[in-house]
Amino acid sequence: MVLTWRRLREKREQGREAQIASVMRLIEQYPFVDVFMGMPSRLQLWQAKHYPLCDGVLIIFDKQKER
Repeated sequence: MVLTWRRLREKREQGREAQIASVMRLIEQYPFVDVFMGMPSRLQLWQAKHYPLCDGVLIIFDKQKER
């Protein structure tokens, strides 16, 4: 089955919307999650671990840069 560029783009956008929705549900469940775009520093991780109100750490990587 050959997908046209339009259908490929639509599928990609649907996948992205599903990912965003799952992250939003996670943040709704755990409002005190520290969110990082890319790897946080050791100090930031230490602070999150030792801060009593922190629910955890969510690290989001850019697929192009994760290698």
